Amino acid sequence: MRVAAFDLGSNSFHLLVADADRQLGISPIETKKELVRLGEQSLVAGIIPRPTLDRAMGTLVALRDAAARHHPDATRAVATSAVREARNRDEFIARARAEAGLAVSILPGREEARLCYLGALSRAPGAAAVEGRVALFDLGGGSLEIAVGEGDHVVHTASLAVGALRLARWLPDAGPCRNRIPALRGWLETHLRRAVGVALAAGTAGARALPFDRIAFSGGTARALARVAAFDDAPGSASRLAADVVRGLVDRLAGMSVAQRHAVPGIEPGRVDSIVPGALVIATLLELCGAADAEVCPSGLREGIVLDHVRRIEEAGGADSTTASTSVSAVPRS
Repeated sequence: MRVAAFDLGSNSFHLLVADADRQLGISPIETKKELVRLGEQSLVAGIIPRPTLDRAMGTLVALRDAAARHHPDATRAVATSAVREARNRDEFIARARAEAGLAVSILPGREEARLCYLGALSRAPGAAAVEGRVALFDLGGGSLEIAVGEGDHVVHTASLAVGALRLARWLPDAGPCRNRIPALRGWLETHLRRAVGVALAAGTAGARALPFDRIAFSGGTARALARVAAFDDAPGSASRLAADVVRGLVDRLAGMSVAQRHAVPGIEPGRVDSIVPGALVIATLLELCGAADAEVCPSGLREGIVLDHVRRIEEAGGADSTTASTSVSAVPRS
């Protein structure tokens, strides 16, 4: 089945068009990412400003057109914390349907965590299935999703209003921010300790040194840090982040101005103001988990959306996919 998945996040909008089979995995056809920064103001003020809303709709139309060229069998579009928390979320959903022909669902935080887990641990066709107890931390612009699972069975989920873009307001707009790091670190330790403790308890099985066989991160911040570490030639940086490497990146990047961070290889322009708080979240999580390192997943929510749709269709006995989603090949043009 070919599925088009739209992930409308707080920082970026993503499109994944993929062929998927529940047993064989995912074969991506096209991926697109557009910086929208939907949550730049809404995560603080609780409303999506009109210019941002207009820009978001233009981006949705462009992504819809890109998806339609591949004639997907089904489409799913979901919005996360920036829309979830906005007082004008109904206007966002109505305009998405009217202008882009997309039926957007607002994901509850714990459902987002489940789909992030499903997608982050998805596999390419022919790859081995995931084994063992896994803790996944998906850090987005507006929220942090936590999921613990055994293979593809999720046993615990949580969602916290701790996102890289949301936390950027703690730091100066342009200059270095090392002097702000101790206060933000203390706040994060307080707010993350209980959630991590619950996840650790959910992961406990037997007499392991850690309650997890694997600790993994997904989301743009983790992947950006892995790219920076790779450019720095840090050991194992292609698919893993070491705790000491992340701590070093926090110190290094916090000592730079925003303009200087623009010149750091691996950091996208739309992430230069949120990379420091995001890196500090990841460093704090590794410390609270007592982990020396963690893997970085190249996939996440988008892949989870695709696989979840395929699973629902298969469990429904192969019902027509248009009953659960909108076909972008037939949407009206704006």
